[in-house]
Amino acid sequence: MKYFIKIIKYIGIIIAICIVGFVAWALWFAINFHGDTYKDAESYVIITDENVTTQWIIDFLYEFQSIHPEYQLIGVNEKGEEYHYFKAVKSYQFNPELIFFYFKDIDKTVSCIVETSARGNALIRLYAVNEGVIFREWKRINNFKEISRKENREIKKKFETEILDQLGVKWRHKRWWD
Repeated sequence: MKYFIKIIKYIGIIIAICIVGFVAWALWFAINFHGDTYKDAESYVIITDENVTTQWIIDFLYEFQSIHPEYQLIGVNEKGEEYHYFKAVKSYQFNPELIFFYFKDIDKTVSCIVETSARGNALIRLYAVNEGVIFREWKRINNFKEISRKENREIKKKFETEILDQLGVKWRHKRWWD
């Protein structure tokens, strides 16, 4: 009888450990694979008194690129005509608004996600960087499996000083409560 109780006790402990391990794995899986590929993007809050909508942010950035054409990404269509490739065309309903900036001096294109936060703040999220103007191999910002820490730091600094500082509004890094 003593051995039977010990065996039951050990089986109970093993089952409890398995349940705790499964719950821990399920939480880890949910955190890492819930589909938010934009979670690592560097987020900035634009501080303004305007009534902020996603369209307002898009118009604001379009106006900035109109004033500063050196950051425009110029594309060529099928007819060989040049056009300002500013915003990605949505391919499905949950696709975020992607805006492009081109840094001619280093021949790199960055993509930004624009959205409004839950608190109604304007958000610009620096998402990815690509070599040149032909989109082949995007490297996501803050994803150190794809981009080196040095290049990541340089791109963020360049974006902050050349784009955000020149917008004419105050900005700050997004905090967890924004």
